[in-house]
Amino acid sequence: ARKQRKRHAGGTDIGRHEPIATRSTYACGIILRRVSFPNTRLYNVTGDHMDATAIILAAGEGTRMKSNHCKVSHKILGKQVKFHDLGLLIIDEEQKFGVAAKEKLTQMSVNVDTLTLTATPIPRTLQFSLMGSRDLSVISTPPPNRQPIITESHLFSEEIIRDAVNAELDRGGQVYFVHNRVEDLMTLQGMVTRLCPRARVGIGHGKMPAEQLEKLIMDFIYGEFDVLISTTIVENGIDIPNANTIIVNNAQNFGLSDLHQLRGRVGRGSQRGYCYLLSPGDELLTPDARRRLRAIEEFSDLGSGFNIAMQDLDIRGAGNLLGAEQSGFIADIGFETYQKIMQEAIAELRSE
Repeated sequence: ARKQRKRHAGGTDIGRHEPIATRSTYACGIILRRVSFPNTRLYNVTGDHMDATAIILAAGEGTRMKSNHCKVSHKILGKQVKFHDLGLLIIDEEQKFGVAAKEKLTQMSVNVDTLTLTATPIPRTLQFSLMGSRDLSVISTPPPNRQPIITESHLFSEEIIRDAVNAELDRGGQVYFVHNRVEDLMTLQGMVTRLCPRARVGIGHGKMPAEQLEKLIMDFIYGEFDVLISTTIVENGIDIPNANTIIVNNAQNFGLSDLHQLRGRVGRGSQRGYCYLLSPGDELLTPDARRRLRAIEEFSDLGSGFNIAMQDLDIRGAGNLLGAEQSGFIADIGFETYQKIMQEAIAELRSE
């Protein structure tokens, strides 16, 4: 009976950025039709279409069809969106959601099945799986023809930037240059133009209007320019097989999950991808920053996201399993000791 109800229930897929959620709706449609849901109706809930789509979903219009699928951004957390019969919730890029947001999503409907997807689960989520509280599946097999990404950590150097950009342009590719301070992007654009005069350079960041940012990404996809200098707006949902070099400036300021996600923007086709992490000298880095850079450089094989997540758990801690903190606590006592204490506490509660 539950399977029969699920066949007619609605589903929803949560994404992070509105322009990317809009663009990936088409890809969701292709996937759903490939798995025998040819009559699926897709709704794209972003700021521009929120009111109209909310009315449709609340009325349950899609339940008259075999399946109904809604691709949304964080906007779904608003009070104006209610589902008539939500049966399946898929949360993509789970590491971008806070504890309160995820709890609110799971409370949207009674008996809703939830699937969370992430390349690098946050420490708290990973800890729940290691404890056996949540099922965990690891997809370690890469798509065909993918190659491991060459990852190198360097001191900031204009020579490295020039050589990396020129090498990529020589093989007809494109380059991401990530710097997470909007006010510095124009300066970096001037530097890249000076170092590589033949490179066409564009700038993108989250403060741009959604339509302008969408146009910028589409222009980059169609090869209108060679180097995209941006903030971490490109971290999720960007799939450009021709862009196979990424330069991350001030890499010591990024978390392990962020670095792995950024590295995943390149090497998405048959071409070898290159990731250059630029940072100050070791004497200026914190111990945790040094560990993060070493870990991301060491675990560069395809499907190494789980290993990176384990390193992140060891560095940051598992957080508060009953509260909102998604990392912390473990660093003071060590991961193995923490696990032992946690298992003893669980065994004690079960015996009661």
